[in-house]
Amino acid sequence: MALFKLESVKGVVWRGIKGIDLSFKYKTGMKFAWWGVSSCTMTPDVLEATDFLGKTGTRTLFSIECVSGKSIKKHSHYSDTEKEVVLMPGTFFEVVGQVDAGSNLHIIHLKEIQPPFPLIKPPFVQTQQESLKAQQQEPRKAQQQPLLKVQQESQQITDEYLDKKYHPDGFRCCRCNRIIRDAKFTTHNPKPCCYRCYNQNSASQCAKCSEPISDGRTIIYQGDEYHPDCFRCCHCNKIIRDAEFPTHNSEPCCYQCYNQYFASKCAKCSEPISNGRSTIFEGDEYHLDCFRCCHCDKIIKDRQFPTHNSKPCCNQCYNQYFASKCTKCFEPISNGRSIIYQGNEYHPDCFRCFRCDNTIRDRQFPTHKSKPCCYR
Repeated sequence: MALFKLESVKGVVWRGIKGIDLSFKYKTGMKFAWWGVSSCTMTPDVLEATDFLGKTGTRTLFSIECVSGKSIKKHSHYSDTEKEVVLMPGTFFEVVGQVDAGSNLHIIHLKEIQPPFPLIKPPFVQTQQESLKAQQQEPRKAQQQPLLKVQQESQQITDEYLDKKYHPDGFRCCRCNRIIRDAKFTTHNPKPCCYRCYNQNSASQCAKCSEPISDGRTIIYQGDEYHPDCFRCCHCNKIIRDAEFPTHNSEPCCYQCYNQYFASKCAKCSEPISNGRSTIFEGDEYHLDCFRCCHCDKIIKDRQFPTHNSKPCCNQCYNQYFASKCTKCFEPISNGRSIIYQGNEYHPDCFRCFRCDNTIRDRQFPTHKSKPCCYR
């Protein structure tokens, strides 16, 4: 309950993950829940430190519109320099969009949404609006009773649900018609429903254990629903609690097992490629940051590039050191399109009639004193 007493925060917070690109996991419009505690900040410039996101390498930055964060600024190790906020387990989000900011920085825009399950919300969450409403109603608290707590006054009942009042024997399950006396119940369209009927008729079934998912806490993967404790690595059977994870043969896998047993290895550094983003060249796979020019070692980001001795090369180095030079203009021929005449190489636009200087486009042409000439 200590978390409940912390100050609630509404606004934009930031969360950075270093060393991995997660943009392929978060498609625009996707809705999901993070079941672990997520540490974020309202001071994004602190993420530039190498201890956090840094300024180089592959990185993922989440920009999150939160409404139920909890401020731990007073308890943070960096209380003097940042406003740290935690997002509680079970918080639901929708992916608003993505931005590829360049320099291997991928920004994902999320916004917090209401959970898709009735009467379910992240534990220990009290938004600012709820807090204000509670303060306004404080003088009346002594006269009010919690939901489904029966108070008899001359045989009158004060049970309330959706602003409607019920007799003690009138608040019943919409399916079996049994009296609901428990303060905990669920709903069905959106009538009150006992857990027994809900589990039998309406609750989703866990794809792993086949037991009903009655509390609304679920993980959805490839259209199937799982209890959080049933969603496990296909190799070591450990529970997967990360919001993002790799897969093997379309089955979820923890990062440790994936990197050790299943991930492709980079042809340059021999480290596993765990984020699914790579460059394939002549049958070999590379990290995006490992695919570099054979001469200057700069990262090659272009989808089309020249080669030298079957090795990738950037355009600048190829033109300067390896490309053939045009006999006419002496500039490099970098795109591979050239005309060879008497052992000399020309740009197509540089191969011209020695008399009128018109470009010769014909594959067959006359000559005069061994010089190319147009028919004209």
